[in-house]
Amino acid sequence: MPQPSPELAKRLTRKGFQSADTAMDNLAELGEVSDDLIDAIARVADPDIALAALAGIAQKRDGLVDELATDRAFAKRLLVVLGTSQAMGDFLCRHVDFVDDLTTDAFRSDPPGDEELRKRMARSGDPDELRVNYHRELLHIATRDLDGLTDFQTSSAEIADLAGATVSAALTLATADTDNADQCRLAVIAMGKCGGRELNYISDVDVIFVYEPIEGADPQVALRAAG
Repeated sequence: MPQPSPELAKRLTRKGFQSADTAMDNLAELGEVSDDLIDAIARVADPDIALAALAGIAQKRDGLVDELATDRAFAKRLLVVLGTSQAMGDFLCRHVDFVDDLTTDAFRSDPPGDEELRKRMARSGDPDELRVNYHRELLHIATRDLDGLTDFQTSSAEIADLAGATVSAALTLATADTDNADQCRLAVIAMGKCGGRELNYISDVDVIFVYEPIEGADPQVALRAAG
């Protein structure tokens, strides 16, 4: 990268970085950075959070800058996500292996569909894994959305389907960890935007849990299991 200098600081400021000093520190973490990459970072919604996340990822992933230079579509996808969502940037800094999901060889432009989402979420072995898998799928949805591959209606439906698949997987985990779970039937009814498949990225997931004892079960035992 260019050596830190007053002229570089001015150039970064002109390009829209709020803190030139912080930007230069983060560029130093990346190593040799081309002017083209700096320009690409400057074009995203928030260059500062994009560059900070990129530097955090680069600390754990060797060769990132070279990958961005050779796979321009990957660079575009990664930067637009990092520059739009600090939460996604933080997630990728914690789980750098999932950066591979956005490379040209791995990225899938078509939504997987509700059935496939449910299969993927059902593979979660515990609540922590479920939480990570949820954010990984949300990363895919956001990337397709921000890359202009899906429209608002499709993205909203995907988010709602992901919420449903996550609730279903969570119910399976809870059932396996609950005494007398077989003594009741439980239904989860999606309400509001979730039921209408119109969720956005910050929507609450409103659901109603309804249970009934199975035939012959002790109602109190069934109630405790459902609760």
